Amino acid sequence: MKIKFLLLIFFLFPIFIFSQNIEKTKERIAVLTSENFYGRGYLNNGMGKAAKFIAGEFSKNNINKFGNSYFQNYNYPINTFPKKFEIKLDNQLLKPGIDYILGGFTPTCKGNFEIFYPDSVLINNYDAFVDKILQSKVFDKFLVINYSLIADKDLKNKYISIAYNNQFKFAGIIELVDNEFLISLSQKQKSFPQIKINNNIINNNCKNISIDIKAELNNNFKTKNIIGYIEGEIKDTFFVFSAHYDHVGGQGKYFFAPGAHDNASGTAFVLDLADYYSKNKPKYSIAFMLFSGEEAGLLGSSFYATNPLFDLKKIKCLINLDMVGTGDNGFTIVNGELPEYQDVKDLIFEINSENNYFEEGKIKLRGESCNSDHCPFYNKGVKAFFIYTMGNEKTYYHNPEDKLKTLNFAGYNQLFNILKKFVNVY
Repeated sequence: MKIKFLLLIFFLFPIFIFSQNIEKTKERIAVLTSENFYGRGYLNNGMGKAAKFIAGEFSKNNINKFGNSYFQNYNYPINTFPKKFEIKLDNQLLKPGIDYILGGFTPTCKGNFEIFYPDSVLINNYDAFVDKILQSKVFDKFLVINYSLIADKDLKNKYISIAYNNQFKFAGIIELVDNEFLISLSQKQKSFPQIKINNNIINNNCKNISIDIKAELNNNFKTKNIIGYIEGEIKDTFFVFSAHYDHVGGQGKYFFAPGAHDNASGTAFVLDLADYYSKNKPKYSIAFMLFSGEEAGLLGSSFYATNPLFDLKKIKCLINLDMVGTGDNGFTIVNGELPEYQDVKDLIFEINSENNYFEEGKIKLRGESCNSDHCPFYNKGVKAFFIYTMGNEKTYYHNPEDKLKTLNFAGYNQLFNILKKFVNVY
């Protein structure tokens, strides 16, 4: 009986380790996406609370510091909406986060305005649209742009340009959105408000919009990167695992985007790697870098790449993790198609093939793209690539529904094992 029990423990041990790993990851994501952290953005000290939590996780594992602190401080401007705001359509009060959100660059503004809502015929004839607005002098009105009425891609891009640049100097812009909102950030305020309204609650019969918005441009938002390392047998050469811990936060006290997939998942993945290497000394030293400011324009990673805590030439390879919470369909390697990354691609494919982690065809390659925190390092000549997973579930990008419950962690452990083996061999 004792032998059978020991055999059972032996066979169940890998399952136990796996479940513990995922459960710890879920616990961390639950904290990072909690209301207390308010989307890890610019209100309620959300980003600051997240930084303190991550540093605490480093400290628990005795991760080494470069200097006296895990923090690398820096600052940048950001537009925010910390106070109450109100929008009405034909005197009907709209619900923020449900009926509408504010565009990131919207300034303080107040007033009552008429609405100009081009029908499908007019909006699909750009020359006629321009003639109409010039002749009718509708510049003191809010322009409504309904992208679902526009089939031509180039034409749609013209209206996107109007929505963000307001070349014709409308009083404001209303973009109609189908059900799901995408919260945006801006480092500056523009001269006009942009409001994204749910397509279901507005039509061309609406006549007026009333707005009362108080925006606050913080010219000196103080934030920090969190950096630590584990010394390897070869001390002066580093692998780097990175992820951004910030997200888009919220607007007023109304709503926030929790940012589970983007990028509490990548942050938790890096913390899991720190757990592992704190107990398993690596061949090369490993640095763990959690950046802020990614959502505002790769600001944290750009600051670090310009102000490194050790010589960038000592980085053997940087692996950036962004949105790795659901991987039913495998994962993608950004920079994986580049000729100079042939060795990276070949080794990852070889590890996967030998261990049957992902089915054939579920590891995709992309070329050069400055779409996450690997980019500032790549531009400095560091071997750097970015991995994101691909899943069947909806990811609710920059949306209030990006919650822990939407993540299934398919492929999480497989990717984790691939990267461990990659570091051991590369």
